[in-house]
Amino acid sequence: MATFYELRWLIEEFFHLLQSAYRIEGSHLTDAAKIARRLVLLTLAATSVLPIKSTLGLPAKGPLPAADYERVKIAITQPDNPNLDPNLRFFALLANLGGWLARRNDPIGPTLLMRGLLKVLAIADALQRFGPTLDNLLASLPQLLASIIRV
Repeated sequence: MATFYELRWLIEEFFHLLQSAYRIEGSHLTDAAKIARRLVLLTLAATSVLPIKSTLGLPAKGPLPAADYERVKIAITQPDNPNLDPNLRFFALLANLGGWLARRNDPIGPTLLMRGLLKVLAIADALQRFGPTLDNLLASLPQLLASIIRV
């Protein structure tokens, strides 16, 4: 019975996410094809964000409990620490890139996590498509900065 309640609660969280975080009702779309495309994209976004917190045993809503808050803060300050859970490190990366200010009572909500995930995906795409170019630019960055500072 508890399993059914948990599954029902996930469905509730999903619809809450669509309605509040992604503002599906306020989109003012009238074309069925556009609404369907938007729903598909939002469903993919929601189903990729919702499991992240539950994997780590974090609460779905609200500010983090004190112990979880400390765990996430450590993961943000030590992103390369191999002793930390990789899922926690990824969560902390998403929260950080999503704009979480790491204040004690600030929740890490779905919109913030999705914003962080989109940034990670954009970085991964840029590295895949422009890796050698970015390496060359980063190698010449000190010289470029030095020439700008001298001007």
